[in-house]
Amino acid sequence: MRVSIVSFCAAVAACTPLDQRPIESKAPIAVAATAAAPTPVVAEPVAPAWAPILVPGDTTPQGGPTETALLRWVYRFPPDSFPELPKPVRDSLAHRGCQIPTPGAFRRSVVTGAFTVKGAVEWAILCSVQDTSQILIFNAGNGAVVDSLGRGADSGWIQGNGNNTWLFSRVIGIVSMRELNIIPIDTTSEYTVYYGRMLPKPIDHDGVYEWFLDKASTTYYFAQGRWIDVGTSD
Repeated sequence: MRVSIVSFCAAVAACTPLDQRPIESKAPIAVAATAAAPTPVVAEPVAPAWAPILVPGDTTPQGGPTETALLRWVYRFPPDSFPELPKPVRDSLAHRGCQIPTPGAFRRSVVTGAFTVKGAVEWAILCSVQDTSQILIFNAGNGAVVDSLGRGADSGWIQGNGNNTWLFSRVIGIVSMRELNIIPIDTTSEYTVYYGRMLPKPIDHDGVYEWFLDKASTTYYFAQGRWIDVGTSD
């Protein structure tokens, strides 16, 4: 009896046809998409034209502003802004197209003294024309230019002032003859020593002081037909 049952089961299995259809993968169950809020677009701040692009580890010197951008930071005053100037000097400045460049919105770089010879009444003025400045020495009486020195581009006198701001940094002033005679008079020498330079005696008139703010400064003294420049600080 046991043999018969086994034989019957084998026969049934042999008669059952095999399913030859390929196995199809079931399509994934669709998940309803939830509507997401659009991501807001945040505008990046626009950097100034001269702002460097910093790359980590990059030691390449970064660029600065263009010359045109730098010159926008120069304050310039017309000659009429200095009522203390004698009219002939103001007229001479205006005729030359001079404006007086300064580090900020206040008047500077216009001084009076005896700069080329003892007893003279002169004005030393920083004159800027077409973005180039120089120190002009004027005769107070007739407005004639006695001499000039230190001609250079205004952009070369501009330095960074922090937070992407810039500062025109050229200023002139007077160095009195009393200041130039900073050591006791030595009657045995034809010279006096001023910050390591030999100035020919007598020191009987004033000098012109030129300062690059917070950096180097120079004193100019006229003697023996020429300007002697003395580095006085840095």
